[in-house]
Amino acid sequence: LRPLRVANRLPSVKMIITAIINSLPAIIDTFLVYFFFLFIFSMLCGTLWAGTFDFRCMDDATGEWVDEEELCYPAPTEGKGALCDGLNFLDMPYACDKGASCQNYGSSPEDGGINFDNILYSFLTLFAACTMEGWGGTLMFAQNVMGDVLVFLIFVAIIVLGNFTIINIM
Repeated sequence: LRPLRVANRLPSVKMIITAIINSLPAIIDTFLVYFFFLFIFSMLCGTLWAGTFDFRCMDDATGEWVDEEELCYPAPTEGKGALCDGLNFLDMPYACDKGASCQNYGSSPEDGGINFDNILYSFLTLFAACTMEGWGGTLMFAQNVMGDVLVFLIFVAIIVLGNFTIINIM
């Protein structure tokens, strides 16, 4: 309450507060566009990669994990693609070396923080990518699961639209 009294007495502070209040509708509109963008890409990435960041290579002889940081994706079952019947061209995942099999590790990278298992985690992971914080690791994990070209194009779209365009408008 006291800071508001100071704002009334000092015309320059009052002008700054008025300018901030007058700019709120534009800021809210920009946030809505940004959240809509993140929501659309969260649905796309969740559809493509839900549950796929949980797999690692396990040595068949010893039963130990080969590399806990390297993701893999199980081979498609006979007659069905690993991801979806209509998207068989996407089934180019990282496969384990001979003598190892791709098994469910139980958690995603970064203690479960990087995944696309539901819309909220997708939203959070893409928000982190848009801020350019750790997006390279997320890109690498997604490329291990699905292949290179399509994942790279999706992340370029996320970075260019999300970071370079929308975040810089704010």
